[in-house]
Amino acid sequence: MDRNFYLKTTIKADTEYLTLINKLTSDICKMLGFSEENGKNISLAVDEAVTNTIKHAYKMDNKKDIEIEYITKENELIIKILHTGIPISPDKLVFPDMKEYLEKYKKGGLGIMLMIKFMDSVEYGSENDRHFCKLTKKIG
Repeated sequence: MDRNFYLKTTIKADTEYLTLINKLTSDICKMLGFSEENGKNISLAVDEAVTNTIKHAYKMDNKKDIEIEYITKENELIIKILHTGIPISPDKLVFPDMKEYLEKYKKGGLGIMLMIKFMDSVEYGSENDRHFCKLTKKIG
């Protein structure tokens, strides 16, 4: 890709916007030449990151805003999910024991694992009093 792309959108922290964000992410992936499967996987990773922000950072407070930035740079798609809620502490992340998880058939708890599986990198951080989840995927 020989041009840089940037799009920023702001949504309320409400799960009713997830379908819209999934469609937007899928369309951007298609425009950038990702396969349909990769586009679905990237959309799922974004869905998980936004859902985690709604549930954990904002505790389901749908009056709060979430910004989502789509950026291409040096043959990478970077998607940043930004918020002012409770930051995630990466050193406190707990990954489930899959054998136990499947035996008990729990619901939820796999979002971060899916994000890591589908993206080339998943980073968490803070800047200017805002917290972010940064998802990166190589283009091509």
